[in-house]
Order: sequence, then C-alpha cells, then structure tokens
Amino acid sequence: MITHWFKNHARNIFILIILIAIAYSNSLFNEFVSDDRGLLINAHWWNLSYVVSKPLTSFRLFLYLITYKFFGFQPIYYRLGNIFFHIGSTILVYLIASRMFTKRVGFLSGTLFAVHPLLVETITWISGGVYAQYSFFFLLSFYFYLVAKTKKIFLLLSIVSFLLALLSSEKASILFLVFPLYEICSGNVKKNWRIVTIFFVLSLLYMFGWFFSGRISSRLSYLTQETQTQITIDNPLIRIPIALSSYILLFAWPDKLTIYQSELSFTKLAFFLRTLLVLGYFLCSIILLKKNGKIFFWFGLFIIPLIPTLLPLPLTWVVAERYAYLSITGLCVLTALCTDYGFRYPRTRQIFIILWILIISILSIRTIIRNTDWKNEDALWISTGKTSPSSPNTHNNLGDVYGRRGDHVRAAQEFQEAIRLKPNYADAYHNLGNAYRSLGKVDEALNLYQKALEYYPNLWQSHQNIAAILFEKKEFDKAIEHIHQAITIEPTNADLYIGLGVIYMVLRDETHAREAFEKALSINSSHQKAKEFLEALDTRSLQYEPKSK
Repeated sequence: MITHWFKNHARNIFILIILIAIAYSNSLFNEFVSDDRGLLINAHWWNLSYVVSKPLTSFRLFLYLITYKFFGFQPIYYRLGNIFFHIGSTILVYLIASRMFTKRVGFLSGTLFAVHPLLVETITWISGGVYAQYSFFFLLSFYFYLVAKTKKIFLLLSIVSFLLALLSSEKASILFLVFPLYEICSGNVKKNWRIVTIFFVLSLLYMFGWFFSGRISSRLSYLTQETQTQITIDNPLIRIPIALSSYILLFAWPDKLTIYQSELSFTKLAFFLRTLLVLGYFLCSIILLKKNGKIFFWFGLFIIPLIPTLLPLPLTWVVAERYAYLSITGLCVLTALCTDYGFRYPRTRQIFIILWILIISILSIRTIIRNTDWKNEDALWISTGKTSPSSPNTHNNLGDVYGRRGDHVRAAQEFQEAIRLKPNYADAYHNLGNAYRSLGKVDEALNLYQKALEYYPNLWQSHQNIAAILFEKKEFDKAIEHIHQAITIEPTNADLYIGLGVIYMVLRDETHAREAFEKALSINSSHQKAKEFLEALDTRSLQYEPKSK
C-alpha cells in the first residue's frame, strides 16, 4: 500500500519540493531581522525550564531550543525550519485536494501554494514561521482525519497532530471549526459528530487555559503601554471587508507586499467596491453550498483561520500577510478548480499548460525578489518605506537605518515623521533623542528622553541615556538615580551595573563601585569590562573621569 502510494505521488511531490527550493534558496543566508533578535537572541529558548513554563506554546519553543542546541544562533537553520514546514504544508495541500477532487487539481493547488509570494513573510521571516508550523500540523491532522475512515489509527494520529498545532500557537484554537465544516459539506454530521466533538473539546480546553493564563491581558498591556496603541472597538462592517478584500487582492496581484499593511484608507467608492468583492465571495460560497459541498468547504477554509484577526477588538493588525498563510490554501484550491476546466479539453489543454507554467514562473520570480527585502534590517525597512509610508513604525525603523549609516540628520527627520504620525510614540522620541545626541544637541536629547518616559515609563534605555548625559554634566547624584530606575526595570542587564560602577568610581566610592562590577559579573561571568574594572580596582590603577563638555 505504501509502495503504491509512493509511486502514485512521488513525481508530483518531488516537483513541489524543487519549486520551493528554487523560490526560497536565495533567502537561506538572510540575517535576523525585526522581531527575530528579541524572539531569539534576547530570549531564553536554550533553557528547558523556561520552555516547560510556557506550556501553551511549548512545542514551538522546544523546536527553538533544539535548533539552538545543535546550531546556536545561526539564522539559516531557523529559516530552514520554516521552509521544511512549508514543504510539508504544500505536500499536504496537494494530498488533501487530490483526495477530495483529482490529482491534477491537487497538483495545481500545490504548485500555486508552493511559490506564492504572499507567503514569503511567513517563511523567510523567522519570527513568522509559527504560522507555517501550526498550519502544517493542522493540515496533517486534517489529512489523517480524511483517511481515518480506512484505518482508525489515523484518527489517533489526527488528534495528536491537532494537539501539536495547538501547542505551536494559540492561533490554531479556532481551527476545530474546519472539521464540522467538512462534515456539513459531506453530509455526514449525524454520523461523525462525536468525532468532531473531540477537536472542539481540545480547542475549548486550550482556550480556557490561554484565557486564564493572562495572555489577553498581557497583550492589551503591551499594546497600551509599550506601543502606546489606543484600544478601541473597531466597526466589524469596516474591518472585515477591508481585511478579506485585501487578502483576495494580494493573492490575485501580489505587488504591495510589506510587513506593515498600513495603507488601508480608501475613498468611499474604493471601499464600496471592496465590500462588493467580499459580498460576491460569500454569495458564490452560498450558491455552491447547495450545488457542491466540497467546493464550498474551500471557500470556508479561507475564512476560518482569519476569524481571530477579524474580531473588532484590535489585538491584531487589520491586515498582515502572515495571518493569511493557512487561509491561502482555500484560494489556491479554488483557483486550481477553475483552471482545471481548461485542462479537461484537448483544444485548450496545451494553452492552459503554458499559461500555468508562466503564472508559476512569474510568482516564483516575485517570491525570489521579495526574499531580498528580508535580507537584513536595512533592506527590510527601505522596502517597507516604499509600500507603507503612513506607518509610524516604518519611519521609526527607517530612522534606525540612517542612524546606523551615520546620517543622523536624515535619521532625525524619519523619527520626527514617526512622531507626527503618532504623537505618543515613546520609541520614536527616544530614538530622536539618540539622533540629536549624535548631532551634539545634548539638551534637546535630554528633553526627548524625558518625553519618551512620559509616554512609556518602563523604557529603561531612556533612563540609561539620561544617566549618561547627566554623568557628562557631572550631575552624579541624578545620574545614579536614573541608573537605579533603569536597573529596577531591567535588573538582569550587566551593562547598567557597569555604568553604575563607573559613576561610583568617579565619586571615589570604591565599595559601591566594586559591588556594581561584581553584580555585573554575576549576571554575565564573561563580561570583559567588569573584569577589567575589578582588576583596575585591585591594582588601584583606575583613573576615570567624565568627558568635559
């Protein structure tokens, strides 16, 4: 049986793998970008006890831990994990569509899903890989569910795979709806409702755990305090048409791809047309529910994974490409079904073969080009600046790009634009302070750091920089006060204790200076500056004075 299965599918699966290899080979040596550093380099994935303490997402963290143990912090291996999950998901899309329709429909669906550039953010961006991971385990669960009617062991494998999807991300908890949707489309609800209930119960238990773990409150706290986002209830009659139409249009024409889909202000006519598009989508799905339940299933699969992002409470972006990873399987199969009509007739078959090869080639080239946008921080934010000019985050990150290049005037302009777009943007005030400080505008920088702390009191970097300026002004008591405030917020930062020790050294307070340097060394036993300062104290050879201004 396995041999027959392999002979039946091996060639098509091999082609799908080759297509993915071609489309994503130029992304392998991209650097860590955006959230990757906070997620990986500054996190604790190498600590098993930390992974165990996060049971709701433990499987994702466990894979990070394994990757770290074998390869350290080399981006290529974390990105390879994303690509492997994408290969698995693509093969499963092919197998599921083949089982529900024909092998040709499955192959057309798989080739489209394999190379579509809308999925680049999920695969090339390491932090986006969680969407590929939970999608793979869900698709695996659903495939086992389909074949469970031949062998009951597959039902157990389906349940285990669904659990792995849940343990990969809370975003999988809504996917239990796919199983009753399939049974409704197949007309077998009464027969299989007990089996479907298993997935509902698993999701319900997970949702209870996620809710009572405080994840929602921590997300709201992050939005209101750290990002200074105003929590408001969105109008679903506006949010839903904009979101769904954006994904459909990006699927059909993947031109304006960006990490921040911020250009979502439309004229009344444009919004009306988008609403008509979404209503047309739902109308087609309702018509097909009566005529062909299997096709209706794929209409529904586009919607279900997006449900958490369509809620009126803005816990998520209105549109983000990574959100659509699993949903796009629905559009891929629907496109394949439409195209399949052209392959059925000898007169049009050759034309459609050439047309499909051309489409896949163009999409692959677009994917390869999009991969270069994620090459490094500079490439990412410069490309984002072209597509998301109204996003304050974009201008803040562009300011960082110009700052790294030493163009502090241009950096200051970008930070000012970020503040104009978002007047309570603490990070932008802090970064503008850094730019002014580099330009020698110390007093202006000091005011900006204080402004940043007004909007986000836990921005310890502002306290640290205020302390540095006060140190240079020889206002040592105030500098110590701000360093202590920074330490209160970030108690495991060894560099803060080094700064504190230096101030005490200038004050000739050897006892407190030694305590600070020893504390830094206890946090980071290999901290070279801490060792040097302690050695200098021991030999009484340290003479440290602040730079005069």
